[in-house]
Amino acid sequence: MSHSHLLVFCVAATCGVLSPSSAIAWSERGHDVVTQAAVRLVEARMGEDRRLTEPLVARSGMLGHLSNVPDIVWRAGDKATVLANSPTHYVSLDLLTTLSPPTLASLPMTIAEAERRAAAQGKRLHPDIGTLPFRLAQLVALTEDALVAVPTLTADADTKALEAPVNQALLMAGLLSHYVADTTMPDHVCSAHDGWQRGQGGIHAYFEGALVDALGQELTLQVLSVALASEPYAHLLASVDAPTRGALARDPIRVAFLLALDSMAHREPMHALDQQLAVLEPSRDEDVQRKPASRRPARTVAPAFAPMLVERLAMAADTLASLWVLAWERAGRPDLRLYQSYVYPVAPDYVPNTYLDASGTVSPHP
Repeated sequence: MSHSHLLVFCVAATCGVLSPSSAIAWSERGHDVVTQAAVRLVEARMGEDRRLTEPLVARSGMLGHLSNVPDIVWRAGDKATVLANSPTHYVSLDLLTTLSPPTLASLPMTIAEAERRAAAQGKRLHPDIGTLPFRLAQLVALTEDALVAVPTLTADADTKALEAPVNQALLMAGLLSHYVADTTMPDHVCSAHDGWQRGQGGIHAYFEGALVDALGQELTLQVLSVALASEPYAHLLASVDAPTRGALARDPIRVAFLLALDSMAHREPMHALDQQLAVLEPSRDEDVQRKPASRRPARTVAPAFAPMLVERLAMAADTLASLWVLAWERAGRPDLRLYQSYVYPVAPDYVPNTYLDASGTVSPHP
């Protein structure tokens, strides 16, 4: 199912007030698929220009691992890490604007304005509403910062000078993959994040995990093929007025919010397909008992969900590839072809949310 076809029947969801603080977007496999497809998208589109492509291809396995670090390593960290990490994975668009459905113009593009709107409702941006768009933009900036530090080498220069800055750039690029993919999961962008209000409790993990894991080994190739053929990121940008499109494409925060709006438009189709094909018995959300909906085994219905899953993953991969290229271009298009390293950050330290201060409110220098 193409991106444009989905938009024909996508409508914005009616959102509730449930915090998705414990939610995880996509399975380990989903995040890895997005990363591997993004690497090959960069390779396909840059062609003979290997200045950026070379290290991405060489370290694609590591990048896939890094894309899962926020859900695996950091969620198993100390209490401070867990509390800082969790709200970076979601954003409740419905709590940031009174307009329904939200539009890009109605959403706050600065952390200060987002915090002000949260406070007006007696909430805090962190953790009540989430900071996913700002986290995504932060990782783009950190990738760019690392690439800026890459030296220009002469023919007889020591290539070891490339190692530290490119290692840092790849670390940030891999982590960025996680948050781009999170933004394409429909139930990560609305406060009603798991279907309990409509008798579909448990849909979150079923859609992003069980169904993805039930798809065949050709999934990465399918995601890559759809991204190459339909160019979902270009279609996403085309939804914005032409005069502002170029500036928006260079602004990761606006890209993140636009991507989140696109995901919100997929919530109703996702829930409708779940109700039609998977749910056997509705969920129960009572004071004394909370029981997820009973569903058919994922392997029996995964083929019917596959077009939607592939489209969402392709959108993530295409957006990620575009943001990698953006960070590289803004850094001056450094030549990374001579990079070599055996460094593999298995469990990197938590990257602080520098757009917030230690108490979780607005930093004076976001």
